[in-house]
Amino acid sequence: MTCKETKKAIPLFFEEELEGKELQDFIRHIRNCSDCKEELTIYFLASEGIARLEEGSSLDLDKELEARIEEQEHRLKLRHSLKIGFYSMEIILIIMILFILWYVL
Repeated sequence: MTCKETKKAIPLFFEEELEGKELQDFIRHIRNCSDCKEELTIYFLASEGIARLEEGSSLDLDKELEARIEEQEHRLKLRHSLKIGFYSMEIILIIMILFILWYVL
């Protein structure tokens, strides 16, 4: 993912509209590009920080932003695990069908 694509995807990240490979590429880019990470931080401060300051609640921007990124990484890992489990079940089912066909014939 390029910097331009990453910066364009920042609002989508906060709206949780990035999925699969796009989300994975976004997170990888943010982790490795300080300019885009700074842009993400600025967006987070503008959207979340101002509202929190008006409420008078405390704000630990770095910690909260990192928690959001980790939450999305966890979501990616969970989906990947579910996909592997689903494929494993399909393989087991196919083997069982082949075994039944072999046994009957």
